[in-house]
Amino acid sequence: MKELQSFLEQHKKELIAVVNNAGINPEGDKMTETFRKGEELKNILAEPSIGSRVFETNVIGVGRVTKACLPYLAKEGRIVNIGSYFGSVAGATKLDHCYYEASKFALEGMTDNMRRSLRKEGIKVALVKPGNILTDMNEDYGESTTREVAVDIEHAITSSNPKTRYYPGKVKGYQSRFVCTLYEMLPTWMSDKL
Repeated sequence: MKELQSFLEQHKKELIAVVNNAGINPEGDKMTETFRKGEELKNILAEPSIGSRVFETNVIGVGRVTKACLPYLAKEGRIVNIGSYFGSVAGATKLDHCYYEASKFALEGMTDNMRRSLRKEGIKVALVKPGNILTDMNEDYGESTTREVAVDIEHAITSSNPKTRYYPGKVKGYQSRFVCTLYEMLPTWMSDKL
């Protein structure tokens, strides 16, 4: 952070945005390996040490970076957190993906807290909830390009009226927004059957 502070002071610049994009999904890696072998998921919860690593990166890491950057963020600056449609959809991939999904639910709450808490300071906070994006982390199931995510991040940073949530990409052929809204709006007894 000293380097960031020095850079901003030296160039007489303000930090206009923080994009929290770090994330790990070791459970997803194991699932991909299982499917590539032609095997089925075993519905087994990963070791707690895996859960700790996932939360340390996907949730605590967002808090750590945001806390470090807030003193340098310009008035009316932006914070953009990259979540996942798994922040609305839990259990579709059984216990094998539980910690990752839980971390994305936690990021939803964290983002809502930041948005409401920082409003008076003029800082706007948005959550981007991509669908299955074609990346190194999702080579086998990617349906959409990183460009779709980048467009939404750019809008969240540059728009005078950014959305609170963005839903780029698709999930099994459906728009991410549709899938997330479906799981969020249906009664639990119905969404549990999906």
